[in-house]
Amino acid sequence: MYEIVLERMEEDNDKDRKGVVEAIVSLIFASRSGLYQDSELEPLMTAKGIGLHEWSGVLVLMEDLLFHSSGLLNFSNHDVRRAVSNRYVPDQGLKVRVHRDLAKFFGAMVTTPPQILAESHTTTTLHTKLIIFLF
Repeated sequence: MYEIVLERMEEDNDKDRKGVVEAIVSLIFASRSGLYQDSELEPLMTAKGIGLHEWSGVLVLMEDLLFHSSGLLNFSNHDVRRAVSNRYVPDQGLKVRVHRDLAKFFGAMVTTPPQILAESHTTTTLHTKLIIFLF
Protein backbone atom coordinates (compact mmCIF):
# COMPACT_ATOMS: atom_id res chain seq x y z
CA MET A 1 0.00 0.00 0.00
CA TYR A 2 2.82 2.44 0.85
CA GLU A 3 4.32 1.85 -2.58
CA ILE A 4 1.10 3.18 -4.10
CA VAL A 5 1.27 6.22 -1.82
CA LEU A 6 4.87 6.90 -2.86
CA GLU A 7 3.98 6.52 -6.54
CA ARG A 8 1.11 8.97 -6.16
CA MET A 9 3.36 11.48 -4.38
CA GLU A 10 5.77 11.28 -7.30
CA GLU A 11 3.01 11.83 -9.86
CA ASP A 12 1.49 14.76 -7.99
CA ASN A 13 4.58 16.52 -6.66
CA ASP A 14 7.51 15.84 -8.96
CA LYS A 15 6.39 17.53 -12.15
CA ASP A 16 9.98 18.30 -13.22
CA ARG A 17 10.95 14.63 -12.82
CA LYS A 18 13.92 15.46 -10.60
CA GLY A 19 13.29 12.44 -8.39
CA VAL A 20 12.47 14.49 -5.29
CA VAL A 21 10.48 11.77 -3.51
CA GLU A 22 13.02 9.11 -4.42
CA ALA A 23 15.94 11.26 -3.25
CA ILE A 24 14.39 11.99 0.16
CA VAL A 25 13.35 8.45 1.00
CA SER A 26 16.46 6.81 -0.47
CA LEU A 27 18.71 8.98 1.68
CA ILE A 28 16.67 8.21 4.80
CA PHE A 29 16.71 4.52 3.83
CA ALA A 30 20.51 4.55 3.61
CA SER A 31 20.91 6.08 7.06
CA ARG A 32 21.02 3.95 10.19
CA SER A 33 18.79 6.03 12.42
CA GLY A 34 17.42 8.73 10.14
CA LEU A 35 18.72 12.11 9.02
CA TYR A 36 18.58 15.54 10.59
CA GLN A 37 16.59 17.76 8.28
CA ASP A 38 18.67 20.94 8.49
CA SER A 39 22.22 19.68 8.92
CA GLU A 40 22.10 16.47 6.87
CA LEU A 41 19.12 16.14 4.52
CA GLU A 42 19.24 19.73 3.28
CA PRO A 43 22.92 19.67 2.15
CA LEU A 44 22.46 16.18 0.68
CA MET A 45 19.49 17.35 -1.38
CA THR A 46 21.38 20.47 -2.46
CA ALA A 47 24.26 18.25 -3.61
CA LYS A 48 21.75 16.36 -5.74
CA GLY A 49 20.69 19.64 -7.36
CA ILE A 50 17.34 19.76 -5.59
CA GLY A 51 16.66 23.04 -3.81
CA LEU A 52 14.83 23.48 -0.52
CA HIS A 53 11.86 25.05 -2.31
CA GLU A 54 11.51 21.86 -4.37
CA TRP A 55 11.52 19.32 -1.57
CA SER A 56 10.26 21.01 1.60
CA GLY A 57 6.64 20.83 0.47
CA VAL A 58 7.01 17.15 -0.39
CA LEU A 59 8.41 16.54 3.08
CA VAL A 60 5.26 18.04 4.61
CA LEU A 61 3.14 15.66 2.52
CA MET A 62 5.20 12.74 3.82
CA GLU A 63 4.34 13.44 7.44
CA ASP A 64 2.39 10.18 7.80
CA LEU A 65 5.29 8.19 6.38
CA LEU A 66 7.99 9.79 8.50
CA PHE A 67 8.72 10.07 12.19
CA HIS A 68 9.97 13.50 13.28
CA SER A 69 11.84 13.96 16.54
CA SER A 70 13.86 17.11 17.28
CA GLY A 71 14.65 17.56 13.60
CA LEU A 72 15.52 13.89 13.04
CA LEU A 73 13.56 12.24 10.22
CA ASN A 74 13.08 8.49 9.95
CA PHE A 75 10.42 6.14 8.63
CA SER A 76 7.33 5.85 10.79
CA ASN A 77 7.31 2.05 10.56
CA HIS A 78 8.97 -0.97 8.94
CA ASP A 79 6.31 -1.22 6.22
CA VAL A 80 7.28 2.22 4.90
CA ARG A 81 10.94 1.19 4.91
CA ARG A 82 10.07 -2.00 3.02
CA ALA A 83 8.03 -0.05 0.45
CA VAL A 84 10.96 2.34 -0.10
CA SER A 85 13.32 -0.60 -0.49
CA ASN A 86 11.03 -2.33 -3.00
CA ARG A 87 10.35 0.80 -5.05
CA TYR A 88 13.64 2.73 -5.00
CA VAL A 89 16.46 0.40 -3.94
CA PRO A 90 15.29 -3.08 -4.98
CA ASP A 91 18.70 -4.58 -5.69
CA GLN A 92 22.02 -4.76 -3.89
CA GLY A 93 23.79 -2.48 -6.40
CA LEU A 94 21.40 0.39 -5.69
CA LYS A 95 21.65 -0.18 -1.94
CA VAL A 96 25.44 0.06 -2.18
CA ARG A 97 25.17 3.26 -4.26
CA VAL A 98 22.90 5.09 -1.80
CA HIS A 99 25.00 3.95 1.16
CA ARG A 100 28.15 5.12 -0.65
CA ASP A 101 26.60 8.55 -1.33
CA LEU A 102 25.75 8.92 2.34
CA ALA A 103 29.20 7.70 3.43
CA LYS A 104 30.89 10.29 1.19
CA PHE A 105 28.80 13.04 2.77
CA PHE A 106 29.60 12.01 6.33
CA GLY A 107 33.22 11.33 5.46
CA ALA A 108 33.57 14.91 4.25
CA MET A 109 32.20 16.36 7.49
CA VAL A 110 34.93 17.98 9.56
CA THR A 111 32.95 18.86 12.66
CA THR A 112 32.92 16.78 15.79
CA PRO A 113 29.50 15.50 16.89
CA PRO A 114 28.11 17.25 20.00
CA GLN A 115 28.03 13.96 21.93
CA ILE A 116 31.79 13.53 21.51
CA LEU A 117 32.43 17.14 22.50
CA ALA A 118 30.30 16.74 25.63
CA GLU A 119 32.03 13.47 26.51
CA SER A 120 35.45 15.05 25.97
CA HIS A 121 34.56 18.05 28.15
CA THR A 122 33.24 15.82 30.95
CA THR A 123 36.34 13.63 30.87
CA THR A 124 38.66 16.65 30.90
CA THR A 125 36.76 18.22 33.79
CA LEU A 126 36.87 15.01 35.85
CA HIS A 127 40.57 14.59 35.09
CA THR A 128 41.30 18.18 36.21
CA LYS A 129 39.31 17.72 39.44
CA LEU A 130 41.17 14.49 40.18
CA ILE A 131 44.55 16.17 39.72
CA ILE A 132 43.55 19.06 42.00
CA PHE A 133 42.25 16.61 44.60
CA LEU A 134 45.43 14.53 44.57
CA PHE A 135 47.78 17.48 44.89
